[in-house]
Amino acid sequence: MAVLLEVTDAAVGVLTLSSPTRLNALTGPDVAELGDMFRSAEIRSLRGLVVRGDGRGFSAGADLDGLVELRAMSHAERVDTLRVWFAATRELIRFPAPTVALVHGACVGMAASVALACDRVVTTNSAKWGFVFTAIGLPGSDTLCHWLLSRRIGTRRTWSLLSEAATISGQEAAAIGIADSCAEHLPSVSDLSWPQTDRSAVHETKSHILELEGAYGPLDDQIERILPAVATAVGSPALGERVAPAQ
Repeated sequence: MAVLLEVTDAAVGVLTLSSPTRLNALTGPDVAELGDMFRSAEIRSLRGLVVRGDGRGFSAGADLDGLVELRAMSHAERVDTLRVWFAATRELIRFPAPTVALVHGACVGMAASVALACDRVVTTNSAKWGFVFTAIGLPGSDTLCHWLLSRRIGTRRTWSLLSEAATISGQEAAAIGIADSCAEHLPSVSDLSWPQTDRSAVHETKSHILELEGAYGPLDDQIERILPAVATAVGSPALGERVAPAQ
C-alpha cells in the first residue's frame, strides 16, 4: 500500500504518502485510495488531518507509468479516470476538519495540488515546489492547481507561476503566501496545534467559508469544463515526448 493512515491518541489522522523508492509518485490506484479516504465518514469525524510524504520528499507528482497508461485510453476513458484524480483533490479541499500539509523535498505537479488543498501548509526552506504542468504539455488547471494557487496568491501571480512552469523553494513559497510557514525542519505531528474549539462549529465555519470561495457547485462545474481539455492534453505529442518509454 502506498498510502498509509494512522490515527493519534489526540484523534488526528496522519496520512503518509509512502512509496519512497519512487519519491512517493502517485499512481491511479493511489489517487483513488486518497479520494476514498477523504470521503470516509470515520476519517471525516477526526479532529484534524495531516498529509505528509515518506523518505526524501513529499511527492514527485503523478507516476509516469500511470500517465503512459492514461495516454493509451480513449478520450472518454481519460475523462472518467481524470475525474477520479480531480475528485481526490476536491474532497481534500472540502474535508470538514482542519488539515495540514507537511512538505519537504520534492512537491511537484499533482502533489502540489494535494498539499495546497490543505488548510495549512508547512514547508521546509529547502523544499522544491514544482508547478511544471505547462512544461510537459498540461494545462495549469490540472488537478485544480490554478484554483488552489489563486485562492492563496491571486490570479496574476498564479498565472506567472503556471505559465512559466516555475520551480521555487519552500522559503520562496512561504514568502509569497503559497505556504503558511517554513523552517529548516518540519515539526512533528505532536507539535502541531489544533483549534481548541467546538468541533462541529469548526466544521460548519469551514464549510461556510468554502461556500464563499465557490468550492461546491461552482467548482464542480469548473471541473467538468476542465476535464475534456486535460484529457486531450494527456494524449498530446508534447506529453508523449516526456513520458515515452526509453528505447
